Amino acid sequence: MNLKINKIKSFKKFYIITCYLLCWLSISTTFNDLLFLQNLIETKIFHFNKMINFLRHSLIYLIFLSSIYFLLFSIIENKISFKKNLIFIILIIYFLLQIPGLILTNNSAENISFIISSLALISVLILSNTILNYKERQYLINITTLILLTVLLLTFFPKFLEFMKGVDKMYGGNQLSSELFLSKSSPRSSGLSRSALILIILMTIYSYKKKFFIQNFYNIIVFLLVAII
Repeated sequence: MNLKINKIKSFKKFYIITCYLLCWLSISTTFNDLLFLQNLIETKIFHFNKMINFLRHSLIYLIFLSSIYFLLFSIIENKISFKKNLIFIILIIYFLLQIPGLILTNNSAENISFIISSLALISVLILSNTILNYKERQYLINITTLILLTVLLLTFFPKFLEFMKGVDKMYGGNQLSSELFLSKSSPRSSGLSRSALILIILMTIYSYKKKFFIQNFYNIIVFLLVAII
């Protein structure tokens, strides 16, 4: 019996961490990516990048539905602490209130996919507060740091080298169809600055109460990130 319970707990933990990673990897996808199969039938032309973008976006809907399923069971079993997740509940209400605006205004109803993406991520975070312990929740922070660092390195430094050669400017501009980002728009300078700011916050958390050498290492990274901003 205990073995079965442990397996269920392990599955739920694996599910949460995987879903969190997939939520991050779905960034930049839109409702139009769901039209991959329709376009494939009409044009008979297969695009690998479009297939990956289709999977990235469609998985968000699966994550949303499955997370709601697990949340409902957790609420029924009184495992959800509303006080502990108050900020997430407020965010859920905020995003739900945007749905009438999509229906009653000239905004495209297809933009509801952005709301679903947000609700999926919030649901996963609530589940993480319920199922994961403190040390396991650190994995989510590590995933965030790794993804933001990767995007920053892949985007900033090539742009910086072009700037040093006098080919391009640093501020503004982005590739509308970047092969590096699966035919999606590359991050703009403002987006990279926000990513760097989040990384500064994360690096500050990492360096808290660490040894002198480790603190200085993180301080150097923060200094570089401030310079990038």
